[in-house]
Amino acid sequence: MTLNSTGLGIGTSTINERLAVQTALTGTTAGSNVVARFQSSANGYDSHIALSDNLNPSGRIGYLSGALYLWTNGAERVRIDTSGNVGVGVTPSAWGSGFKALEVGRVGSGFFSVGATSLQITNNFYYNGTNYIYSANGAATRYHLVDGQHQWYNTPSGTAGNAITFTQAMTLDASGNLLVGLTTAGTTAAKTIQIANGTAPTANVTGGQLYVESGALKFRGSSGTITTIAAA
Repeated sequence: MTLNSTGLGIGTSTINERLAVQTALTGTTAGSNVVARFQSSANGYDSHIALSDNLNPSGRIGYLSGALYLWTNGAERVRIDTSGNVGVGVTPSAWGSGFKALEVGRVGSGFFSVGATSLQITNNFYYNGTNYIYSANGAATRYHLVDGQHQWYNTPSGTAGNAITFTQAMTLDASGNLLVGLTTAGTTAAKTIQIANGTAPTANVTGGQLYVESGALKFRGSSGTITTIAAA
């Protein structure tokens, strides 16, 4: 153990930080060491812990301006921001207060919750407390689990930073009704499929197309024949 004006060294006399701990490994390359270094105002952080086995680049735990940073193999992997939002491989977006988000691999793609009864899965957007915002150029999609419902939303392609107006395209409600283009089932309905008026297809597909036009249920076959299954 060595104590000097710089700091304390345990298992090492090379001290460049407040506390350095070094111990010999077993079962690995001879002469390798496990190293832990505790520093303040180092590597760009307010405080910093570096971990290394001398065989691979170091892992780090850093703290800066209220955020926590985790490194493996010499690169940042996880960031927990000042609001408690987590980014895995990305910097968390600027979520509004009261929201807790986990973003994975791409900005705006992950999960966030609002209270105990709501979970949303995101793609290319975040919520700033007032509006849903495109994270990058392109389309955005949203899956919402709330109050026993499954809700699917989509939106056309947009520009990063702009506000989003989502369309609730499909819903599976708590009574087992599947709603296509609708958000509320008919009174007393349970375990039904309900379809909003759509736009009649003008091209054929392999198989067939089921749709509602002006309240009538229709089917277009693969050869283009249209059959009215039920009148309005």
